[in-house]
Amino acid sequence: MTNYWIGGANGDWFADANWSEGKAPPSKGWVDVLAGKPDGSAVTINVAQANATQITTLKVGSNATLNVTATSPTPGATAFYANSLTVAQGGTMLVDTSSTVNLGSNPTVNGTLQISGNPAISINSNSVGGTGTLILDQTTLGSSNAQFQMGSSLTTVLQNGASLYVNNATAGGRIVFGRDAVNSAPNQLIFADYNQTVSTPITGYDAASVITIGHGGTPPISATFVANSSGTYTLKIAFDHYNNGITLSNISFGPNSTPRYAHNRSERERKLERCGWRDRL
Repeated sequence: MTNYWIGGANGDWFADANWSEGKAPPSKGWVDVLAGKPDGSAVTINVAQANATQITTLKVGSNATLNVTATSPTPGATAFYANSLTVAQGGTMLVDTSSTVNLGSNPTVNGTLQISGNPAISINSNSVGGTGTLILDQTTLGSSNAQFQMGSSLTTVLQNGASLYVNNATAGGRIVFGRDAVNSAPNQLIFADYNQTVSTPITGYDAASVITIGHGGTPPISATFVANSSGTYTLKIAFDHYNNGITLSNISFGPNSTPRYAHNRSERERKLERCGWRDRL
C-alpha cells in the first residue's frame, strides 16, 4: 500500500487532505510513501513541522520537490526520519535545517539530494548510492571514524565550505568542487589513508579546494601534478621516500586555476603552491 500525494502543485506535508490515504505521513508509519504524484506531474511538498516518527519507505517522485525545513524545539532531537529513501530521476529533495535528519541506510539518489547547513545529518550505513547528484552545501558528511562509500555512478558536489570524508576506494562516479567557500572555510575532501590510487574524476579544483589525507597526522613530503594526455592531471602525494603515498589520477581544475608546480613548503603547512596561490593538502 502506497500513500501518495493528491494535493495541489504546492502544499503542506501534514495536511491530511493532501494524501491518498486521508492521513499525512507518518500517521500510518507502515505505509510506503510517494512524495509526488503517480503521473509524474510537478509538485512541491513542504515539511516545516518536526516529526521523528519513522517513515518506512519514502520515494521522492519524478518532477517532485520535497523541502525539509522542519526544526525540532528539542536540541538533538530528530526532525525528520526516513528509514529507506529513494529520490527518483527528475526528483529533488532539499534538506535545509540544523536539526537532526535521518535518511536511513544507503539512500538511493537518482535525482538530486541537497543538504544545506546541516551538521546533524544521519545516514546509518555511511553510504549513498544512485545515478544522480548529492549536493553538500555548508555540510559535513562523515567523520574520521566513519568514512562514506559513494555509489559508482553518483556525483557529489561540495560547495560553500562543505566537507566529505570518503572511503578511498569508493569515492563515487565524480566529485565536484563547486561554488566558492564562505567565511573563508574551504571545500574539503578527506581520504582516510594513503597507499591508494583514486580514479574517481575530481573537477573544479581551485583555491577554495582542500584535499586532506588523514594518515594519523603524518605530513606528506611532496605533492606533484603530472599532466595526463586527456587534459586532466594526476596528483601524486608522497609520505616518504619508499613510494608510500596516494595517487589521484583524474583531476580537472576550475576556471583560471592551472597548476604550475607542486611544492611542499613545510611539513607543518603542507601546502600546494600554484599560479600565485596555495592549496592545502
